[in-house]
Amino acid sequence: MTRLLISTLAISSLFACVGDKSSTDDTAPVVDDTEGDADADADSDSDTDADTDSDSDADVSGFSGVMAFVYGFDTDPEAFGCVLFWNTTGSASSADACPDCEWELDFNLAYDSSASVDDLGCHDGSDFSWTLGYDADYYGYYEVMWYYSPDYGDWSPVWGAQWDGTNLVFGGGYYQYPYSYNGQQYYYTRTWYGYGTTY
Repeated sequence: MTRLLISTLAISSLFACVGDKSSTDDTAPVVDDTEGDADADADSDSDTDADTDSDSDADVSGFSGVMAFVYGFDTDPEAFGCVLFWNTTGSASSADACPDCEWELDFNLAYDSSASVDDLGCHDGSDFSWTLGYDADYYGYYEVMWYYSPDYGDWSPVWGAQWDGTNLVFGGGYYQYPYSYNGQQYYYTRTWYGYGTTY
């Protein structure tokens, strides 16, 4: 299963790095929908919802799936010191609504030690939660996941995504990125990947 996951990460162009939760880019541009419209909603686009994007929001109340974290820094591009898995569920979010998202959920990640390899001590084995939202038209085109920072009380785009109304795939970071170090060629991987179904 780990090889299948890694192969999926390697061949997918979906996960171009939009951002990174651990180093959120506060300079990320804000989408500005300031054109006037003639509808009776509270936003500035042409639908009847109350957000600032251009589509109708989805009715999503949950998620069931898996999230994974892969880390490696080695001369062998296939050497990963950490391949970690969390069984993941999503439920209705209590955070401030994401203004650009079609939906947002609290994602609860339960660490799966039996499926994980952690030779480098990347994780302490604990469970944790994130609040994420899905945006179908970032910059009017890209599908992305947004992350809600409880410390700052704001949303930031972090990962590329694909969602067909039921199946959700998302993630991003560095995968087998070439890096010269002490005269040798190394490969750096630090990426998150999630997949599952919404309901």
